[in-house]
Amino acid sequence: MKIQLTILLGLTLTTCGTKEKTKSKPDPVAVKYNHLAVDQQLKGNIDSALYFIDKAIATDSTVYLYHVQRLTFLWGLNRNEEALVTAKKISKLRNYNNVSFEGNAYEQLGDIDKARELYKQTVDNWPTKDLDDYNSRTEYSQLVTVIYGKEKGLEELNKIDESKLPPGHEKVIESIRQSIMNYNGTGYLDFKF
Repeated sequence: MKIQLTILLGLTLTTCGTKEKTKSKPDPVAVKYNHLAVDQQLKGNIDSALYFIDKAIATDSTVYLYHVQRLTFLWGLNRNEEALVTAKKISKLRNYNNVSFEGNAYEQLGDIDKARELYKQTVDNWPTKDLDDYNSRTEYSQLVTVIYGKEKGLEELNKIDESKLPPGHEKVIESIRQSIMNYNGTGYLDFKF
């Protein structure tokens, strides 16, 4: 369950500033290693998944999502110090415009003050144009909740034009709305996913 939560969190935190600008096709060897990592992950072999994603990164270290996978595997193995190093690499790949993974890593290590500082940096640097995307807006609203409280978080979430959502996604928004309304934590990881 914990690894599933971590993977969900990883997928949730990939919206802002992560549209990879690939100049060429991904390296086929790295793609092969990535597929092997996913296969091992699905079998519950997180150590093996980490081995293969490390090989993918060694082959092509510019693919942002390989680092995100590595981070989730490290968290699943409770290797939080190593996860922080990986999270810092992700921040660098994102040109430091979204350091929420780094904030999550500090939060996992118990340093909520540093985590909140990084969440605030992420909120302050969030590109306004990205907030038109409802996935981006939902993550943003959750981070705003952590920094500024429920009222501000709900205010941001309510800016989503639900009439433009794909069918069924209004349930996702309602679930996030409820999680913000019920939020009593100090950090992003306190949201109930």
